[in-house]
Formats: sequence, structure tokens, C-alpha cells
Amino acid sequence: WSRSGFLVLPRCIDSSRNHFVTTMSSVRPLPPSSPHRNLDEFLDDVFLPPITASLDSREPVLEFLRECSRAAPLLLPLACCNAADAIEILSLGYCLSDPVFLATLGSSSAGGGDLGPLAAAVFCGMLVGGLCGPIGDTYGRKPVLLGGLGASFVSGLAGSMVGGRNLLAASRFVCGIGVGVMVPALFSLAGEWSPARRRGAYVTAMASGWMVGALYAAAVAKLVLGTDRGAVAPWRIYLALCALPSGACAAWTAAAVPESPHW
Repeated sequence: WSRSGFLVLPRCIDSSRNHFVTTMSSVRPLPPSSPHRNLDEFLDDVFLPPITASLDSREPVLEFLRECSRAAPLLLPLACCNAADAIEILSLGYCLSDPVFLATLGSSSAGGGDLGPLAAAVFCGMLVGGLCGPIGDTYGRKPVLLGGLGASFVSGLAGSMVGGRNLLAASRFVCGIGVGVMVPALFSLAGEWSPARRRGAYVTAMASGWMVGALYAAAVAKLVLGTDRGAVAPWRIYLALCALPSGACAAWTAAAVPESPHW
């Protein structure tokens, strides 16, 4: 990979990623006599400032802010995808404490009030989806990530509209498959777009989105569940609000994050 040759990819992305194009294009091509660099060296040059021996106390702060401005267009969408993952996993747990939900799908449903299998459906789906994670090596990280987000979004909305426990369990199972497929592609994409010198920090920052998603799920549950929403049960509104981040993140990722250069 040469600096000039690598610019083919950023030129192919649309106007919503002008910042990324500008960042890539700001790297001066190597002279013809210089040896080509590998991809990790190129990403270090694009995202990270050069290591200097400056004693100016402002330099580390300025370099950190510059680095954050270059990484944000990639890290923020991926961190939000991880947040959507957490929201889908945790959402049903809050519904299980809602009296209206229990009255609708608990003891009044056929088969008694045991909701354990319903709660476990998303994790069973994640197991199946996780085993399918290697398809990202065949079809690309970004398409698999978008497919997982799309499956979580559609099944999450369907779960908010179903009328029985079995249908809700099926929707949660499909949602789990989407999450399980998405996670390997998400971490692969984050790691492969990270500069070698900061790869651990970048992936950790992306992974912290999971805790943001957990806070979102708890906050929305506090605001929605246990309240009188008229003709629509609160738990249905809650599941719909928990599905929306997956759809929003799918659109944002499709517009702002290019395919992994390693793939």
C-alpha cells in the first residue's frame, strides 16, 4: 500500500464523508524513490500526529484534540452501533418488570406464567448469529454489520406489535441473530480502521458505547414503563423506542463508514 494508491478508497465515498476524504487527501504522497508503506503505517500517518520531542505543554493537548477530530467520523457511528446492540439485549429485561406486560404475556398466556424461555430467546439467537460471524470474511465487514443492524431493527419493531408470547419469542430470537452477526463485524471494522499505535484505545472507545446503550435502555424504561399511555401498552412503546437506534445506526454507518481496507 502506498499513500497515493490508498486514496482510491476515500475518493469513492460520498459527500457525507468529506471530512474523511480531506483527512486522507492531506497526506502527502511518498516520493517515487521511497519504499511503500504497509497499511498500518499508513493509518498511523493519517490518524496520528508525528512523534515529536517538543517541550511545549500545549502540544500534547493539541495533538490529542487533532487525533480525536480525525477519528470521530469513524468511531462515533461504530460506538453507536455497539450501543444499539446493548439496547436490544437489555430491553426485554425491563419489560419483565412491567405489570401490563406480565398481564398480557404472563399468566394470561397459554402455558402459564413462566417467561424464562422468552427472556432467553435473544441469547439463543446471539449464539446462532455469533457462529455465523465469519461470513464477514466472505461478504465484507460493512454489509454484514448493516445486515445485523437491519435484522435487529425490523425484528425489534415487530416485537412491539405482536400479540402473543410465541411470536414475541420468535422476534427476539431473530433480533439475537442480528446482534450476534453484527458484533464480530463491528469489532473487526473498528480494529482494522484503527492506527496500530492506538488500536487498543480506539477499540476500547468504541466498546464503551455498550454502556451508553445500557443507560439509554434504563432511562427510557424509567420514562415509559409503568405509565398510562392510553390504548397502546407502555411496553410496546418501549420496545419500539429500543428498536429505533438500530435503524438510525444502520443509516449512519451506511453513509459515514467505508468498508474495511483489510477486507
